[in-house]
Amino acid sequence: MVHDPFDLDDDVAYEAWRASKRLAYPAAVDDLRVSVARLGAPAPHETAALAARIRTYNMALVCTDPAPIEPAAILDFGRALGLHRTKSPPSPTRRPCVFRPTCKRDAPSGRRA
Repeated sequence: MVHDPFDLDDDVAYEAWRASKRLAYPAAVDDLRVSVARLGAPAPHETAALAARIRTYNMALVCTDPAPIEPAAILDFGRALGLHRTKSPPSPTRRPCVFRPTCKRDAPSGRRA
């Protein structure tokens, strides 16, 4: 039987996954950084480096020149990483949130919500 670490009823699989992620914790913040020359059109080696960091650390820091960052470049960057849908903001006065957490924990037990 294959254990799914994201099955809310399988605490053993989740704890094993979590332990493996903690063992791979970055030694320094520089371990998370990936330089991207053109945000709207990342090169294959840049997306591969991002994917490697996300697989290992569950996160990556993107370093790029802030001058050419336009909303279209951010959307193109997301598409290059396989993100094809965006969510509209709930009202015209709120700015859209690009990244949102997907798993919440309650503080006392550490269980996923």
